[in-house]
Amino acid sequence: MELYSDCVNCVIKNVLQCAREIGVKERDMVRLVGQICRDLGPEISQTSCSPILTEIAYNALMGISGLADPFEKEKRAMDEAMILLEEGFFELSSSREDPIEGALILSGVANLMDLGAFKTVDPEEVGRIMERELELRRLPRPQYAAFLDLIDRNGELLILGDNCGEIVLDKVVIRQMRRRWPNLSVTYGVRGKPTLNDATEVEAKRVGMDDVATVASTGVGTPGFVRDMASPEFKSLYERAPVILAKGVGNFEAAEFGDERLFHLFIIKCNTLSDLFKRPERDLVFMSGRGSLL
Repeated sequence: MELYSDCVNCVIKNVLQCAREIGVKERDMVRLVGQICRDLGPEISQTSCSPILTEIAYNALMGISGLADPFEKEKRAMDEAMILLEEGFFELSSSREDPIEGALILSGVANLMDLGAFKTVDPEEVGRIMERELELRRLPRPQYAAFLDLIDRNGELLILGDNCGEIVLDKVVIRQMRRRWPNLSVTYGVRGKPTLNDATEVEAKRVGMDDVATVASTGVGTPGFVRDMASPEFKSLYERAPVILAKGVGNFEAAEFGDERLFHLFIIKCNTLSDLFKRPERDLVFMSGRGSLL
């Protein structure tokens, strides 16, 4: 994992925006800024990452606001909207020559449902973008072939989930995979506590993820899986997993370098990553074994 300089400003900006939206009074905003700056200082280093800073900043917000889950309503709305569209997207991916690839593309584009990156998210608009992108996108052949081969040989997959709403499309991926591998063992990892609009066990079970996979809390409160902060139980699951699909930018930012089991699927959502990847914003990334971008 590594931290990029612009991420520090972005984390602070996002938490202050959230504070205003949930009604934190102006007299408490300066107190919040001071708390965030004091708490972030020791963690601002090249060996940290944006998800760690985000957890620290949102802990300060929750302490001042008294709200344990500032995005509770938004998370429910995203899940409920995408649940209504699930069967349509399952059929749409089924119509593709390779339904698994189709489902992965839909799931990857659904990573746009990110309130850490965008002020608002319209699930219906995201759905339209997903349909359009499905016609235009293909996953890179070598990485995709390697991903399928590892699943084929091991019969086991660990998914590190990300945003509410998006997780419904992860369900579609698993359902398509089970058509090819009926006995596939899938574990779906979720955040250990509320953070941004990321999914916890509550939201995963609300969308029926436990019908298609074993849902497991990572024990991590960061919006991205940090292995050293995980519960002993999940850390053991992670270290044994032969193949890992990591959804979202946070899981990419927090990932260790050079782990060939890790396949990342996310949308580039900011100038910083666009510049570092040398790819446009809104581009879909599917890659394995991440290294430093610096």
